[in-house]
Amino acid sequence: MDSASIPTEVREAFEHIDTDHSGSIDRGELLALLRTLQPTRYFGQEAVEASLREMGADEHGLISLSAFHEWWEAGGKLTASEKLDKKWEEMQARFDSVLSGMAGKFVNDVEAETMEHQVVDDGWMEGVPSFLPLPPPQAFARLRAAVESPPKSVDALQKLVGVNGGLGAVQILLDSEPELRTSFFSSTLPYMVELALRLPELTAANPVPVLEQGTSAVVKLPRQVVASLLANMLLCSFPDDRSLHRQLEMPPNRTMAPLLRSRAPQEVAKLRMFIHFFERLAQATPAEPSGYLYIRRSCVNMEPVSGSGSENVGSKEWANSTAPLTTLVLEPEGGIEDAVGCLQVDFANEYLGGGVLCGGCVQEEIRFAVSPECTVGLLVCPRMLGHEAIVITGAEQFSCYTGYGFSLRYGGDFVDTTPRAPDGTLQTAIVAIDAMPWAGSPETQFEQDNLLRELGKAFAGFCDHTGEASRTAFTTIATGNWGCGAFGGFVDLKAVLQWMAASMAQRQLRYYPFGDSVHGRLKQLITAVQAAPSGTITVGWMWQKLVEFPDVMQAAIRTNTDAKEQWEQARGAPEFISWLLAQISALDE
Repeated sequence: MDSASIPTEVREAFEHIDTDHSGSIDRGELLALLRTLQPTRYFGQEAVEASLREMGADEHGLISLSAFHEWWEAGGKLTASEKLDKKWEEMQARFDSVLSGMAGKFVNDVEAETMEHQVVDDGWMEGVPSFLPLPPPQAFARLRAAVESPPKSVDALQKLVGVNGGLGAVQILLDSEPELRTSFFSSTLPYMVELALRLPELTAANPVPVLEQGTSAVVKLPRQVVASLLANMLLCSFPDDRSLHRQLEMPPNRTMAPLLRSRAPQEVAKLRMFIHFFERLAQATPAEPSGYLYIRRSCVNMEPVSGSGSENVGSKEWANSTAPLTTLVLEPEGGIEDAVGCLQVDFANEYLGGGVLCGGCVQEEIRFAVSPECTVGLLVCPRMLGHEAIVITGAEQFSCYTGYGFSLRYGGDFVDTTPRAPDGTLQTAIVAIDAMPWAGSPETQFEQDNLLRELGKAFAGFCDHTGEASRTAFTTIATGNWGCGAFGGFVDLKAVLQWMAASMAQRQLRYYPFGDSVHGRLKQLITAVQAAPSGTITVGWMWQKLVEFPDVMQAAIRTNTDAKEQWEQARGAPEFISWLLAQISALDE
């Protein structure tokens, strides 16, 4: 058949698949199409070859326009958009149906395995999709249209991203930085669009795995894949209907739509940091970042408390531990992100990233905004369980910041001088651990189940993860007042719990008190521990003191009726460390 007589609708469909515009569809382009239509299914070589044969590929594995037309006619005459959209809707319906029956399941006690951006031929994981679903074809169609007719205004950008309610943050940024307006539309945005469109190509042979709950595993992503995923998040290519949040406990937001529409200064600041990430990449030579980003889910199970049904580290392991308390160094100045070479603690939400894409502006959200590659973790990490942590290795910091909370502002460019591995991977490791939120009586924080939960959570983050985040690579943990802000944790107790978990994990601790008075009390405790008889202050000894202290609190209430009210006002028991000091002093008697 003369190619000129082939209907326009068939040509449009063919060109949609022929992403390199070579005039034929090759294996990679066909695989990208198959993964778009069925994003959670694994397609091996046999499946791709069978599809090539069905579509009339030649001896070189190439499908011509005429062969594609014959296949199209045999399958029915729908327009390109109808054909793809209908197939997408069918797959989404199947996807939702299957996953709704699996939500909440998890597997315990699985040995750590490395999924180095590799396909595992199992089709599905238990409870969550094996692989991250790609954005739907409609989103890529919008992006291709933006290549042909680049947006030159905020209104045109709004049509591209499909965000209702205006793009308040974008408008504020462009109005406040005239030079940004020029560079954004002329170079940064076109770069982002091209980068987002590369996602099917970049992941065709190696889909991005999802790290299921209850299983220790790590995914290793080339940083160009990470950048493409981030571009799709900013350009709102991923569906953001929260269905995966409801069904699979994935983070509630998968796009930056809330940031784009917000007019709050702190949200505008975060968006500016994400845009700056793409500014830097667009200007870099070479344009593609080198190295990898590792996202690791760490699941630690020890024997639970008898009869409690707890999923956390049990009391026997802590009570019997003879591990000495490791070195604890106080850092009165600076912040956790300044601790180069340390495993840096992220005071996390149980949903990784917290409100980085919507409303949050404290420690975790700021870290993810200044180091945007961390934000890709939201796409592959369901909610953390009580005995889990998430470790992100290789994320580069691109922006400075000023302020905190509602005063957060973009502080300009940041040049990250962290040492790199030979392959270009930054030697930065961030561990996300979520503390329990507290309200009411401080005594509840000393209940054994609650102590075990926090110890287990910290240990899941601090233990030897081997590989890229091993104890050898990062001998020291950098942390601070974990869970002691809005979550209401008792800072003295949280410091001691982290010290115990770090000691059990055989890592040293660098503590940033951020101006809190705990600095002076910890200084006294460190001095006392160092002066105690050798081998007496162990993790097991400290656990026993934690178990005894609630009785001390009850005795204090009986003798001082105002004690409980004072503790509630102080969000803790100020006598805790002074009591520990007395217990240590008694060892010399």
